[in-house]
Amino acid sequence: MEMEMEMEKLPFYSSEIQSNERKGANKIQTCYNVMGAFIGVALLTLPYALAKGGWLSLSFLLLIAAMSLYTGILLKRCMQRYTQAKSYEDIVGYAFGKKGMIISCILANLEIYLISTSLLVVEGETLHKLYPHFHIKLFGLIFRGKQLFIIATALIISPTMFLNNMGFVSYVTAIGLCASVSIPVSLLGVGFSVADRGSTFYQQQGRLLSIGGIPTSISLFLACFGGHAIVPSTFVCMKAKDEYTKVLIISFIINTVIYMATAITGYVMYGNPTMLEITVNLPSRNISSKVATCASLIIPISKYALCITPIANAIDNILPLKNKINRPTHVGYLIRTLLLTSTTIMACVFPYFEFLMASIGSVTVAGISLLVPCCCYLRIYGPHHDKMVELIFIAGIIVFSIVTGFVGTYFSIHNLIKTM
Repeated sequence: MEMEMEMEKLPFYSSEIQSNERKGANKIQTCYNVMGAFIGVALLTLPYALAKGGWLSLSFLLLIAAMSLYTGILLKRCMQRYTQAKSYEDIVGYAFGKKGMIISCILANLEIYLISTSLLVVEGETLHKLYPHFHIKLFGLIFRGKQLFIIATALIISPTMFLNNMGFVSYVTAIGLCASVSIPVSLLGVGFSVADRGSTFYQQQGRLLSIGGIPTSISLFLACFGGHAIVPSTFVCMKAKDEYTKVLIISFIINTVIYMATAITGYVMYGNPTMLEITVNLPSRNISSKVATCASLIIPISKYALCITPIANAIDNILPLKNKINRPTHVGYLIRTLLLTSTTIMACVFPYFEFLMASIGSVTVAGISLLVPCCCYLRIYGPHHDKMVELIFIAGIIVFSIVTGFVGTYFSIHNLIKTM
């Protein structure tokens, strides 16, 4: 009881899920929520990740998928042991106390902030590819290029910052999930409709393995599985909690199939010259290409509001206002507007999508999705755990997350310096 009261005083604590817990979500709704949390713009980078590491690097995608699924199950077990937990931060707080909880919140919010920035970057790059010569003259100044489209995207997104009804935001997010699923289908459409380069029947030259590209591949693969912070929330909101493991397995299988289909199709079509965003490779006049491009434009706009909400809530909770219940709504609007402005500035000044996605994978996802769940599970269950094989597997995940975190960060910075 004391621990629960202490966590409620923390700035990052949120009790929004309590009302949803009473209503409950069925298996299909929970499956949709889990899938939607994990799938996003990282999907566009998978053919490039495969091109960097070669065909054998697909084994790392499957390995990361298996480890991510397992750490999701570990989080569910922690929720079963500590029944008062309502969120990811609650589990970390129960395992490691207030300091551990704050550190995990900082990492989780850093991940969300980088993802939000990457959404603006990928939108700007896609629009710039479609309209490379577009420019605006304003007050004697000429605005053009990727930065112009990033600012335009921020203006389009800005109305969603004033949506307090998360149910409506969820409908917008559902559109983004449908758009994500349409990308591999559109790639196949392009592959079957062209005769030479870009055809699934005209396989481009590819490599079996590229050791130097493996760190980048792993970092980009990891970025596809950054959604564990919502696993406890979806578990709490589910009616039949004993079915949650099955829901996780189904969700991860579907997402992994989508990831594999996108990676393999894109690499078969374009080979080693595959660009960072597969939509850049697609022919502009093909109907399926237009569908894939439109889908890649919809994803950032549909996911931004939902991505930025946890950070906005965290900042809102630490503001030194006495009456938080009757706090003016314009305070929350101001916070969200400032967050949108800051991510827009960062996207304009630092428009390096590959570095952002690799950093998300190697730093935040390796920590939030792999390392922390294992450490929490060992902390909570360690004295009562007697399955040696499982302990060895958990130890392997911990070592993998630490190594990929350091190596991936080094190569991300190294590649960024080369690019600049």
